Amino acid sequence: HLAIAAAIEAVHADDLKAYAADLAYHLARGGAGGQDGRLVRYLRMAGDRAMETAAYAEAADHFARAVSLLEREPGAQKEDRGSLAELVERLAMALRSQGRWDEARKVMDEALRLYEALGRTEALGRLCGVLSYQLGWAAKWEEAVAVASRGLAALGDLPNPDRARLLAAAAWVSGLAGDYAGATGMFAAARELAGQLGDEAALADVLQLQTIHHMAWVELADGVAAGLREAELYEATGSLWEIGRASCRERVSSVV
Repeated sequence: HLAIAAAIEAVHADDLKAYAADLAYHLARGGAGGQDGRLVRYLRMAGDRAMETAAYAEAADHFARAVSLLEREPGAQKEDRGSLAELVERLAMALRSQGRWDEARKVMDEALRLYEALGRTEALGRLCGVLSYQLGWAAKWEEAVAVASRGLAALGDLPNPDRARLLAAAAWVSGLAGDYAGATGMFAAARELAGQLGDEAALADVLQLQTIHHMAWVELADGVAAGLREAELYEATGSLWEIGRASCRERVSSVV
């Protein structure tokens, strides 16, 4: 098995990602463990490729195996702990994509703990945004605001795109919970920050939540306007899935 893995690496050196699952299989069967960085590397690559093709259960399996290998290593270096945190986050996303929310939530919490211990503030802020968004859809307003606040506190005054996203997430949840004035102010701050950074992807994400906010408060004209701008930005950044979602919201608002 190890010889086969070496042969695949030699023959397909320019396209290892396409063969990552095969490489992980042979390295594991050949006895490669966590100390062999290749196995973890290929499990991660195989998981990423599976996510790209919507094979979420397969992706979760690859990421879970990689996490297990790294967790077994005693006295792991900071670099390895960083890789572990990233793999735990990927595992959470794969679980969430399968609708396994309770499991995903626990794994997200573990990723947040790891990022916090490592001082990875930007990663912490990004994941807090994802988690608060998910909690908002679950109508867990207080938890969503708490997670968004945790991310904002970690980022501080850092002019970061994820700070803009977190402000928007906190605004969206606050608006749904009844704080219209507070939500309006936070959305304005989020848009201003994304504009200052010149980050169209972040601005599109802010407008996505603002569109939903307007619809929730039956401000349909404002919702359509924000949604149209959101769609333009997503199209410019090539975010096809988000373009589809934006179009659906615009049509619903127009019909209503």
